[in-house]
Formats: sequence, C-alpha cells, structure tokens
Amino acid sequence: MKSDDLTRAMAELVEKQLVPLRDEVASLRSEVAALRADPTSEPVGLREAARMAGVSADTMDQHAERYGGWKVDPSKPKSQWRFDPDRVRHAAGAAVVATPPGAHRRRSTVELLPVKDRAA
Repeated sequence: MKSDDLTRAMAELVEKQLVPLRDEVASLRSEVAALRADPTSEPVGLREAARMAGVSADTMDQHAERYGGWKVDPSKPKSQWRFDPDRVRHAAGAAVVATPPGAHRRRSTVELLPVKDRAA
C-alpha cells in the first residue's frame, strides 16, 4: 500500500510542476506561430538592420542590444546578430545613437617648408 501512496504522491508532484511548464510551452508556441505568420516580423541581419535604422554596420554592431538585437548563438563570441525589424524602426525613431568619431585627418593650414633634396 505504501508503494501506491508514494506513486500517487509522485504523480501529483509531477503534475503540479508540469502544468505551468505545459502552459508556458503552449503560450510560446502560439507566440512563435504568430511571428511566423506575420512576414514583416521576419528577423533581419546586421547590415539590413543598419540600413533600416540609417546607421553604419559598425554602429549597429556597437549598439545592437539597444536596437533589440540578439545573438543567434550567445555561447559563441562571434555569433551573428538578428533583429526584429519593428523594434529596429522603433529604436531608430526614438533616439539618435552617438558613435564617437574615428581619427580624422585634417589638413594643416600652416605652410610647410619644402623638403630639401638630401642628395645635394
């Protein structure tokens, strides 16, 4: 008899733990189905997201999380970014991303002396 009670208790415990998980999986399945049904929600790569936002690919890479990007395989450091087009458009319209400018060469306004021929 104790074996039947133990089996029943285990079944109840498993049921208590599985019901929330089953509900969450069903919710996620419906969410994924809705995303797949809407062609505008198809994830895009880094270059396309940068084009949509009107920024360079380097800027998009530096601020990918701000634009709602996620790594395809987060365990790999050089994994590719994916973006939801709607989130990219929303983030691009919400704020301008400031990227520090690279080193720019400016022309000098000072006249330099001519180079002397060393052979002479």
